[in-house]
Amino acid sequence: MFATLENTFRWLVTGPYPLAVHPRRFPDLPDLPVPLDRLRALLASPAVCASSRAAVWSYLVRQARTSSPDQAAWTVAAAAVALPDLMRIVATLSPPHRRPHQRPELRAELEAAALGGFLSELRRHDHNDARDPRIRWLLLMSAYRGARALRDTTTSTSGRDGTAAPENAPTLTQRARASRPARRPTRQPTDATSGRRSGTGARPRRGAGKETGR
Repeated sequence: MFATLENTFRWLVTGPYPLAVHPRRFPDLPDLPVPLDRLRALLASPAVCASSRAAVWSYLVRQARTSSPDQAAWTVAAAAVALPDLMRIVATLSPPHRRPHQRPELRAELEAAALGGFLSELRRHDHNDARDPRIRWLLLMSAYRGARALRDTTTSTSGRDGTAAPENAPTLTQRARASRPARRPTRQPTDATSGRRSGTGARPRRGAGKETGR
């Protein structure tokens, strides 16, 4: 999923007319139009102040939300500019290493869930305040929640860290039954007069046959 996003982004920023931002909107950027792949690198640099980063993100979100022929391109661009952060989110939520029975498609599903959460927040809110420093944070938190929800659902229905349970693994009910302590055998009630256990299997009293034979 992320590879497809990056390839599409590369197509948008190459050629004689790459997708770019104009520097007059942002004081920390160079004087010439900045292609978005270079903009992504600049946003990770300490040379760009926090207010300029917030202004850039506000601009990207507005472009992605504005109905125009380039709306889809700006939507891809906004997600691609955040791609380094999205990759870190997925890496944090992915299993640390390959384990037996681990689902190989889990990482791709986490990438799709993170991207879906990012785009959902991008469409949901209208971030018009260029001075709001939370714009990027809100987008990334939505991406994290989307990927985290998928990871938690996957681990609850399979195994730990997204590993699929073995074919013959016991179910939760079977494991709960196996963990219960064994029951002690119940004692039969006793006859209060004789002190012996009652029931059809009770032994006859001594001398009972002699008394009947007299």
